[in-house]
Amino acid sequence: MFIPTRNLKASNDKSNFENYSGTAPEARYKYRGTEPFSNKRKRALPRSGCVSAMPDTCCTSSVATVAAPASSSPSRQSRSPQSLLALRLRFGIKRLLYNLILITAVAVSVTGCRSVPYTGRSQLMMSSEATENQMGEEAWQEMCKTTRVTRNPAMNSALNRVGKNIAAAAEKPEYNWEFKVFEVKEPNAFCLPGGKVAATTAIFPYFANDAEMAAVVGHEVGHAIARHAGERMSQGMIQSGGAVALSVLTSTAGAQEAYGIVTQVGAMLPYSRVQEYEADQLGMIFMAKAGYDPAAALTFWNKFGKLGSNSRLMEMISTHPIGEKRLQDLKEFYPKAMEYYKTAPVKRGLGEIYSPK
Repeated sequence: MFIPTRNLKASNDKSNFENYSGTAPEARYKYRGTEPFSNKRKRALPRSGCVSAMPDTCCTSSVATVAAPASSSPSRQSRSPQSLLALRLRFGIKRLLYNLILITAVAVSVTGCRSVPYTGRSQLMMSSEATENQMGEEAWQEMCKTTRVTRNPAMNSALNRVGKNIAAAAEKPEYNWEFKVFEVKEPNAFCLPGGKVAATTAIFPYFANDAEMAAVVGHEVGHAIARHAGERMSQGMIQSGGAVALSVLTSTAGAQEAYGIVTQVGAMLPYSRVQEYEADQLGMIFMAKAGYDPAAALTFWNKFGKLGSNSRLMEMISTHPIGEKRLQDLKEFYPKAMEYYKTAPVKRGLGEIYSPK
């Protein structure tokens, strides 16, 4: 039985159908026009469709049985080329991101880990020491251009004297060591990658002798020797990669904000505390190897912690947190530092004593 339509002149007109024999298979094909019926122009109707003698109603009901129900999401055929392109691009970015994460993980596992000298702690490292030193050189040049260097001969002499002894103990002759005192009202000190050591004029009143200065300079040099700056950059790369991944995988702003808070408080900041404690140990080792009594480190950091309520010290305290645990760690490490002090070729003790002002 075949399906009559409007274009049929009569229900018994078989001229527009090929191989008409009145059997069931021919009933599944819809009349498409006056041209000879070919295989290319056949369109299968669903087996469950009805067969009706009323024009148009049969085809409508048959199509309705297989058509996707109306919903808020359009069908693939109804999507615009722009939306299809955006969808393909999104999936492409996801695939690329997964590949990058896999490649990064493999690269880190092969070449991204190193051990810190003296402490042996494993650290993630995705930057080269040459790159870090170049960045340190650029930052140093900018600092020298924008900040005034003091002309105080006593301060310059003390930093150069103590700094050179610590640099010799650190055993990094490839560093281009420099020592400068900047006229800054906030007490602070730092060592950039590559051996650029600086102290501010405001920190000198807190030093009682060369050994206490050696504790601070040794601490800052410890950051450079341990390549803590490169380690922090590597952590930043991982954090940035996680943020990018989250932005691709989800468009929820709240989730991305929560990710930033968790990584900053739960991973980044605690790790910087680990670096501070490690720099404390390296600083005591370097001052001891340079011949300065490591007991001066305990004296200075204990004194420095008690002065933490001073608003002028808050900036340095924020990056050099003083607490009972840190002081306890210093006391526990003191015997090991004394071993280096005993084998030092020159015993300087407390060095020069500074007159109180």
